Amino acid sequence: MGYNGKWIDSFSVSVYDGKEIPRAKGKIVLETPYIDYLFDKEQWVEFKKKVNEV
Repeated sequence: MGYNGKWIDSFSVSVYDGKEIPRAKGKIVLETPYIDYLFDKEQWVEFKKKVNEV
């Protein structure tokens, strides 16, 4: 089955403000329906690369 792109549209991406975890300020947040993920820039690039390969 090919990737149709619709599942990722339900996710929100933003830059973390650091309110709850100050050391994570400025990281990229991928908000999913069940859990939020924090990425630094290198991790985000790698994640996007893997998603686009599917």
